[in-house]
Amino acid sequence: MVDRSPPTMVDLTEAALGDRPPPPAARRRSSGASSVSSTASERSKAVRRRSSGASSSCSRDGEPYAYAAVLARAALVRSGVELDSAEVGELPAGADVRCVDRAWTKKRVRRTRVTRGGVDGWVSAKMLRGHDPVDDVVARVAVPAGADLRVHVLSDLHTDRPANVAWLERHLRPQRSCFEVLLCAGDVSNVDAKVRATLELLAARYDAVVFTPGNHDLWARGGAACRDSLEKLDRLLGLCRSLGIRTGPTRFVVAKGSDVLAVPLLSWYDDAFDGDGEPGPGDAPPGLDSPQHRARWVDYAFCAWGEALERAPGFRFSAADGASDHVARHFAARNEPRLAAALDDLQTSRSRPVVVTVSHFAPRRELLPEKRFLVDPHLPKVSGSELIEAQLRVLGPDAHVFGHTHLCYDLELDGVRYVNWPLGSAREMANQTRVVAGSGALVLFDGAKDGFAPRQWTFWGDWYRDRRRDPAITAPAPWVRKAYKLMFQFDVAPPAVEPPHPTFPDGVAPDAWYRANAARERPWRSVDDGDDTLPAPPA
Repeated sequence: MVDRSPPTMVDLTEAALGDRPPPPAARRRSSGASSVSSTASERSKAVRRRSSGASSSCSRDGEPYAYAAVLARAALVRSGVELDSAEVGELPAGADVRCVDRAWTKKRVRRTRVTRGGVDGWVSAKMLRGHDPVDDVVARVAVPAGADLRVHVLSDLHTDRPANVAWLERHLRPQRSCFEVLLCAGDVSNVDAKVRATLELLAARYDAVVFTPGNHDLWARGGAACRDSLEKLDRLLGLCRSLGIRTGPTRFVVAKGSDVLAVPLLSWYDDAFDGDGEPGPGDAPPGLDSPQHRARWVDYAFCAWGEALERAPGFRFSAADGASDHVARHFAARNEPRLAAALDDLQTSRSRPVVVTVSHFAPRRELLPEKRFLVDPHLPKVSGSELIEAQLRVLGPDAHVFGHTHLCYDLELDGVRYVNWPLGSAREMANQTRVVAGSGALVLFDGAKDGFAPRQWTFWGDWYRDRRRDPAITAPAPWVRKAYKLMFQFDVAPPAVEPPHPTFPDGVAPDAWYRANAARERPWRSVDDGDDTLPAPPA
């Protein structure tokens, strides 16, 4: 049984971390496909630069990446990283400790610096108790000799809808001449039988599937036969393992070229992720962010987190009170063993693999439009957590795959490529996720082509590629004004000067643009028939 004690983990606030961490030295790339596809030699040199010497610290700008853990056994605490350093104390088995740094000895033994009371020093990392023992090691999957490795990405399958099942049946037909891996960033279904059927389909169509759950996958009420969402998570992870679906760090080893290390991260949202403020006077219907309206976000009704979390001081999870960071921190704590295992793998590798991390929720505010572009101003409060960003940056990934928002993105920020490739609902497939629905799952990495796909056109990714978010502009975009009129009979006066907003390239009509884009990007889709064929919209 998984330890469900409330996590003491985590001082990952902005005060603890300082400014957003700088990009890893190995990740400073200019835009474009050739720069994204760094060579194995360059990656090998990069990892050697980062791991030279006895220590390979995860601190940034003098501020440590901190988390909490429990000692599985009594441990001697030493003043330095090396095993012959002076003893500064001893901590008993079961002690709660704060982990503030990682390092390796000269003989490549992983050590962790911990603090508890007045004791501050280094212990063996093996003394720390993890949460998901099966996922605490890096699984190694050998790609058959002569086969090229292709990595596909997709999220938000929502197969409780027949149109989505039909889409998957048509589009998930990879090339059997390659070794095909799917990174699935969550939200399969809230119905157990549909989750099983979908995962079985994915396992049959791909050589390997790496999965991390989304919020819909963890609904525990409304007919689910489980006590709470944490029990639902445990059952889901168990189902994945029984089907051969990988939920922990996995390294795909190739005979020639670059290995790929995929690291799925458990995640949740907290309302502190919304840092934009509320719409200005007259910019939105009154009460749009009221508890009554927020109750439309059914996670508040269908998710439950168990007595230990829900009775923790400051816990909030309701339409009336919003979402505190307790659940996000609980999942971040459960990620720590897999992060440590992935770091060990990177530290001991002769050459650095391509690294791709995966979460369901968004890790950065820059991956969500400002509220003037959103019909629902509550969305940022239930979209992500900066805890995800803090954890993925520990690994310095080449790319991060996420989902949840049903807003397509392909955007590089601080040296990491962020990709959101969602399917969404049938209505969304004809509109905001059409770049996905009309052409197929994205082949993010193709060993036969020696690297990553070129940057994909997405409505929001292209808009933010050359500009920064500006929450100070609050005038709603034209489509938001139109929605407010239709949905709430609320008129927003157009501004005297319309602020800039995204449009299609060169004013091309969306149908023509999407068809041309689907044809142009066929080589980077799971199925080479990108004809922009869409399912029929709901009646």
